[in-house]
Amino acid sequence: MRDAVEELHKFYGGAAHTILLGDFNDEPFDTPLCEQLLASRDRKLVRKNPMLLYNPFWRCLGESVPHVPGTPCRSYSGSYFHKSGTGTQ
Repeated sequence: MRDAVEELHKFYGGAAHTILLGDFNDEPFDTPLCEQLLASRDRKLVRKNPMLLYNPFWRCLGESVPHVPGTPCRSYSGSYFHKSGTGTQ
């Protein structure tokens, strides 16, 4: 799936809006989703890095503030902050 996402980004010059749906039989924090598909819980990082995919299921696992389109991200998921995180902070 990651290869297909990257091909779309190459074809559309990085402006592709990509939505992947399905039951992947993984938790949102499992390696196939986080490290291979590059799905993140961190909306700020996803907005900065177009190669990351946002996994909205994280909102069900402790997102502090609901997503509101067009507003700044002032929310977090989880109980720690890692400033240098590449997939999530």
